Amino acid sequence: MQSIMTNNPWAQLSIGDARRVNGSGRFDFFWIVLEDSVPALALKLGTDVLPDNRIPRLRSLDLRYRLMNGVQALVISLTDPSLSDTFVTLCLDVVRAGEAGNGIDQALILCLNRTRRWHYLLRGGVSDELTVEEQRGLVAELAFLTAVADAKGPDFAVEGWKGPEGAAKDFEFPQACVEVKARRAASRPYIAISSEDQLADVPGARLFLNVTEVASGLEGDGLTLHEQVGTMAARLTPSPFALSRFEDLLVSVGYVASHRYDDRRWVVGANRVFEVSEGFPRLVSPMPVGVSGVRYSIALSACTPFEFGGSVLDEIN
Repeated sequence: MQSIMTNNPWAQLSIGDARRVNGSGRFDFFWIVLEDSVPALALKLGTDVLPDNRIPRLRSLDLRYRLMNGVQALVISLTDPSLSDTFVTLCLDVVRAGEAGNGIDQALILCLNRTRRWHYLLRGGVSDELTVEEQRGLVAELAFLTAVADAKGPDFAVEGWKGPEGAAKDFEFPQACVEVKARRAASRPYIAISSEDQLADVPGARLFLNVTEVASGLEGDGLTLHEQVGTMAARLTPSPFALSRFEDLLVSVGYVASHRYDDRRWVVGANRVFEVSEGFPRLVSPMPVGVSGVRYSIALSACTPFEFGGSVLDEIN
């Protein structure tokens, strides 16, 4: 990578000017200056069509799509001048993340996720450790992510893991969506649904409910959460894109490697899959006027008629 002036790469630029970040880079990253002399980083996307990728709303940063010379660009600017020194480091880190993409679509995803990670750092990081039930849920999602990665490849798997980004379903693939639920083997035979959108139909896609038993292991049994994450990361190592996105998504769910998760081990047990279709026990929109934020439980016995006999991995191409 060619030498880049990192102290203030915008120093010699005027409003409307742009300078390529790296002349030998694979993608078109530019230092630019916006209205009111606001410094920014831009990634030109090579098309005039507005991308489908959702832009996160982040404190201290402004992200938006803007036209640059007739093509769309992701533009990241700073809204808190007190962080100007940190912003240079942020931009260079976003560029490094984006350069790991296999094509502009992956580069855009990586840039958005890396910026989201910086959002957590700028607001003081993730201070609270995951609760026991949050750990259990993450272990179940990692188990499903592992299965998809082994069957379909690491890039396909991590691109489909949408729950950490705030999507209604944990996994969203072109032909199917999968909501993953964890339960203790000895617990009451119910699963908790946290919103009216979790089991709502998705136009053009089938919907599956994947219920995994995740138990606390005895000493020596199972893996700690850190070990579960490390095992998944090792699977993704051959793909820089997949590994980078995985690390960013972990931050989004509140997982931080420095937190203490070594005192509890997890054992992944039996797995049941149900297809959510007409007649499935669920509450969905439209809800009565004034009703929202619905939380409810479903008896697994009521789901039995909808148990899926095949492999859900065959349905998510």
